[in-house]
Amino acid sequence: MSSERPSREVFRRCGVVRVLVTALTSDSSECVAAACAALTALSVDEDCQAEIAVEGGLERLVPLLSVKVSECLGHFALQESYRIRLRRLGAVPRLVKLLECQAIGPAAALLNLSVDEDSKAEVCKQGGLPRLKQLLANGTDQLRQVVAMIFGNLASQEECARMMTESSCDLALLRCLTAGDLVAEKAAEALLQMAAHPSCRAILRQEERLRLLFAAFHGPAVVAPCLRMVQLLAQEAPGRRAAGQALPWILASLRDCCAEEAAAAAWNLSMEETFASELCRQGGVSLLLDVAISGSHAALGALLQLAALEDGMTQLYKLGAVPKLTALLSHELLDVAVASAQLLTCMALEAETCVQAWDGASSALAAALGANLGRPLAAAEICSCAWLLCSDQGRGDAFVAADGLRCLCAMLLEEEGLEPVMGTLAVLNRHKEAFLEMGGVELLVPLLTANNLRHRHLAAKALCAVLDEENARKRRLEELGVYDEFKEILAQLG
Repeated sequence: MSSERPSREVFRRCGVVRVLVTALTSDSSECVAAACAALTALSVDEDCQAEIAVEGGLERLVPLLSVKVSECLGHFALQESYRIRLRRLGAVPRLVKLLECQAIGPAAALLNLSVDEDSKAEVCKQGGLPRLKQLLANGTDQLRQVVAMIFGNLASQEECARMMTESSCDLALLRCLTAGDLVAEKAAEALLQMAAHPSCRAILRQEERLRLLFAAFHGPAVVAPCLRMVQLLAQEAPGRRAAGQALPWILASLRDCCAEEAAAAAWNLSMEETFASELCRQGGVSLLLDVAISGSHAALGALLQLAALEDGMTQLYKLGAVPKLTALLSHELLDVAVASAQLLTCMALEAETCVQAWDGASSALAAALGANLGRPLAAAEICSCAWLLCSDQGRGDAFVAADGLRCLCAMLLEEEGLEPVMGTLAVLNRHKEAFLEMGGVELLVPLLTANNLRHRHLAAKALCAVLDEENARKRRLEELGVYDEFKEILAQLG
């Protein structure tokens, strides 16, 4: 009747919609069926939808819900305002009942309606879960895909997700993972939504569930979402012990296109020392470092955990991690730059035992500091590493020669991350003349009246270090009008 948009527009302008809506109340079942079919064809058009709604079509269509009418309501359910209206008219329980017909129309309409938060709860309360679970097991591939997507919508709400586990819907979804098709992908997405809720993770880490999850690793279709599930399950200690069985697949996946998901799973697992040790033993440090240098925050997080172990630290040095990590300090992603700096700081604690590994690092740190002056969080972390390294005179001189001291002065203006800045300035005190020439005193003076008490203390200590002759210091600070404030802070410091 109205498959083309121009035709639908003509029908709408001729007042056909009002006639069809009126026909829904006819005593003739054939007339009602014909009107429903025509309205279904018209309802793909938004203007026609609006007119059907204005003429009271929804109020008349919902009581007539059938497989054919569900297709019409499914078109309306694509828009939020109509979803709410359909729920209030009682469409959800009727659609749930129609699921037993094993037709795509009611399921598709329910999929669109289940985007609405209140409709999610309604589907569960009206007995939708057992029917959906049955369709997932016995329906056509197209129907199973739609059902898996409905479960994904429902699982985003924690109470619905909990009810799904109580109805063993999670088991039905897990059994779909080995199918290797779109059903498996949609089932994996639904399970990920469930695993986001702590109340569901306790169920999902049960032995039967884990067995089905790990079986899915043998097929490539859903490895990435399965790894994300392992990551979520490993957020708590009991989950780490359960999810640790996935370690072989994590290590294998660090070598392929699922490396980022594998790194995230490894990060959570490595919070358990047993698994951190196992990752080190099975070559995880090398694999994670390869992923990290591509700009992976998750891989850097995992390496930071492994670096806490002697074996992990040793391997990082053997793999030449220092220059690889310093190259990441200016990465466009702030998280990557910060995590790289944190890992380097951790490694710098052992710098004196691996001196050669840090050749050229001071200059690289100074350059990275300059590149991060607009990112105080990253700059502060880089400073923490420089603080440790520059206690060695040669490395400190190289840092200053690469303009590191000027960068520290610039950071004083930011008044953020001052602790490592002041610490680095302290170990570079032999370069105080250069610091004074750069206006270091003038940069420190405003900090004497900062709101942050710790910053006032740090500034006073730094002034004592760079103006080490007491009378000269007094004259200079009196000239700048801050000597009284300086004395008061010194008194506080004792």
